[in-house]
Amino acid sequence: MNWDFTKINDLVRGLTHNLKLAKQHNLQKLYMHTLDRLNTEYIHQIASGFSAENLELLELLLETNKYSEHTLHVFDKCLVKRDINLEEALIQLDRIKNSFSYKIGRTITAIPKKIIKFISFWRVKKGD
Repeated sequence: MNWDFTKINDLVRGLTHNLKLAKQHNLQKLYMHTLDRLNTEYIHQIASGFSAENLELLELLLETNKYSEHTLHVFDKCLVKRDINLEEALIQLDRIKNSFSYKIGRTITAIPKKIIKFISFWRVKKGD
């Protein structure tokens, strides 16, 4: 499988959802299995997607970390792999999100994203 940024981010998003669900409903087996998947099964794919071009992954891993009571080895591996300090990464992410070009880019792409989301939703509804 070709692990591009979209697939990696979707993977982390799904695993984060599983962690959140497991924690909310006290599902210990699901919680431990999901942590294992993050820390071992998908660690290399996730680490390969961690770069300046994929800041969304940093946000997703920070979100994932909120639902984890254990150390996320995948998070550590991403930071060590790129020789990044977490505080510096957060500062850089904040600078980018507050930059004029980022805000303009988000504004420009907002309408096409909504159209794509609507079309996808409509196709699913039509298929029912």
